[in-house]
Amino acid sequence: MASTSLCSPRSLPEAAALEDLMATKCPNGPHIPTEEDLEKQNLFEVTCSECHERVVQMAQIFSKTCPNSDSGYGPLTYGIVRDMAAGNRLGGCNLDIANMMTYQWRMGQLADRAVKKFGLPAPSNENCIMWEGLGLWLYRHRMSDSESKQNELGSLQQLANQNFLQPHVSGPQPDSTQGYYFGRFIEYLSAAVAEARLPIDETEKLVKEVKAYVNSFTHLS
Repeated sequence: MASTSLCSPRSLPEAAALEDLMATKCPNGPHIPTEEDLEKQNLFEVTCSECHERVVQMAQIFSKTCPNSDSGYGPLTYGIVRDMAAGNRLGGCNLDIANMMTYQWRMGQLADRAVKKFGLPAPSNENCIMWEGLGLWLYRHRMSDSESKQNELGSLQQLANQNFLQPHVSGPQPDSTQGYYFGRFIEYLSAAVAEARLPIDETEKLVKEVKAYVNSFTHLS
């Protein structure tokens, strides 16, 4: 199956700069709270003098990703990224902020590779990390599709989403320093599968193949 788009999906203009920043790892990391910090709910330094400016720059770029972030990488993650972009050194999150951003960025790239590998349409003609999100995607189809096509697309998306979640969530899981699973990953893939508009049995087969591909990646950093 081939994508119906005539142009490349929208991507982050600063992607190359972000890649360069992510390529450098802090020799003093990961910056995560101690057991005492967690027990007493202390604020702690989330970066050090060697990595602070670099992580701030990462956050300033990364904050431009995941539009409608409450349904993208989540309101908690958005708050962490926003505070880091403002240069705040103190925080209370149980993760390494640079590692978290890197993991979510790599998850977005993996979703893009899967869409390309299986010849799927890129939802909203956007890369995963820049996608407008499931809610707006569904809304745009409601505005442009007939009722029967809306129902078909919604049913296929729900079917794909359920299959990506069973028997366990698909794709590489974050390690103990990388924070939270990137929920947008499955939403994006399920939307891409739905846009292929295949019969139900072929949709289930496709999801199985996509799952096998993304599950072959065990760790992203």
